[in-house]
Amino acid sequence: SPKELVDLVQVCLAEASPCGRRTAVVGDGGGHCALAADAVAAEGLELPLLSDELSGRLAAMLPATAATRNPVDLAGGGEQDVFSFERVVRALLDSGEVDGLLLTGYFGGYSLYSDTFSEDEKAVGGRMARAVTECGRPLIVHTMYASSSAAQELRAGDVPVYREIEAAVRALAKVARRAGEAPGRVPSLPEPVAGPARAGYWEARELLTDADVPIVDARPVGTPAEALAAARDLGFPLVLKAVGLVHKSDAGGVITGIASEAELEIAFADLRTKVPGGAYSVERMA
Repeated sequence: SPKELVDLVQVCLAEASPCGRRTAVVGDGGGHCALAADAVAAEGLELPLLSDELSGRLAAMLPATAATRNPVDLAGGGEQDVFSFERVVRALLDSGEVDGLLLTGYFGGYSLYSDTFSEDEKAVGGRMARAVTECGRPLIVHTMYASSSAAQELRAGDVPVYREIEAAVRALAKVARRAGEAPGRVPSLPEPVAGPARAGYWEARELLTDADVPIVDARPVGTPAEALAAARDLGFPLVLKAVGLVHKSDAGGVITGIASEAELEIAFADLRTKVPGGAYSVERMA
């Protein structure tokens, strides 16, 4: 869908792309972590168990109630110290144990508490974007506060930010799967087709006929007498149209259902008033 295309383009334009499916999930709440982990698994990404050494370093940065094996639940650590987001993100991106990182939950919402929180959270957004650049591994962010100044700071640093966790994970999974595939190649192109680069109305009809595409019979006309002659040749009912207009109907340049010579004469006079120029077509109705 167009939305999925836009979601995917965000990841493709990001500072770094995943080189595999190993994904770490970080959130400031068990509910967000669980939903994100389920979405990651459903898309075929991996949730590797973090090593004792890395888990221990993360535990030293967070409250005692935090989970540090993957998913990593800050358990209120962001509320106590918003800079813990940056420390955890950097440690994971620099660990070599994961190929990409998904941050989910409340980031951007702490700014509602006070102006100090707002400035600090914006600074953390910039620091996390720099961590992506320095570590060379991607950070994908889902947040309930996707319009916050902190989220805008992330986007300014080429970190994709999503309002829906499913959209974030789906886009990340598509790029991660592509990382394990052999590079594609440009297919061989056929020889250019001989013919006019730009065809007029009658030239276009001739191209269709040459390609065995069935089209209704038509005759070029420029006067009432020529229109009547064409009608006798084609038979009624007929269509009369002005040739050369891009949007003929909008300009009143197409008259359908002409059932007699008298109606054709009236239609021709009306069309020549609306669209002067002398280039018209009489066509059999399909």
